[in-house]
Amino acid sequence: SDDSVVRQYGFSGNTDRNGNQIWTNYTAPIVVSQNMTVIARGLDEPNIVANSSDISSLVIDNIDKVAPVVTAVSDKTGYVNTDVTVTATFTDNVEIGKKEYSLDGGTTWLEYTDSGVVMSENGVIQFKGTDTAGNEKVISHNVTNIDKVAPTDPVITLNNTAPTNKTVRATTTYSADR
Repeated sequence: SDDSVVRQYGFSGNTDRNGNQIWTNYTAPIVVSQNMTVIARGLDEPNIVANSSDISSLVIDNIDKVAPVVTAVSDKTGYVNTDVTVTATFTDNVEIGKKEYSLDGGTTWLEYTDSGVVMSENGVIQFKGTDTAGNEKVISHNVTNIDKVAPTDPVITLNNTAPTNKTVRATTTYSADR
């Protein structure tokens, strides 16, 4: 209060070894970096608690330093010759503010919808979750199981094409795939 000679603050639960509240003289705004309860009191005279105001308190519970959790999964895990849909899940201890994805290494971010992202070729997709406090989490998901190119026909060659009364060995050569 304005008529307090001594203005003090403390943090709920911050006590000395005897269990007495630790008080600090208030001289400037209190900087708080984690959720806690700030308490304050005013005294008419230094160290005379009998002439003090009631203790006021304020619960600070809006500090969030925890990044969201982001996971991604493909709808197909074995080799396929079709598109693969990658879906992401975003969770947070408070609230997700933005869901985004990038196909170019994080240069461009697009809004993510819960229907997923269709990948028509192998590549890396990144997902970024940002909570309402501004904490971000970025993950990368590799799609490596799309193979839309059919192998070429195998080539069969013989070790001897002339007439013979001996065995002939046939060698088959296959195209490289993947």
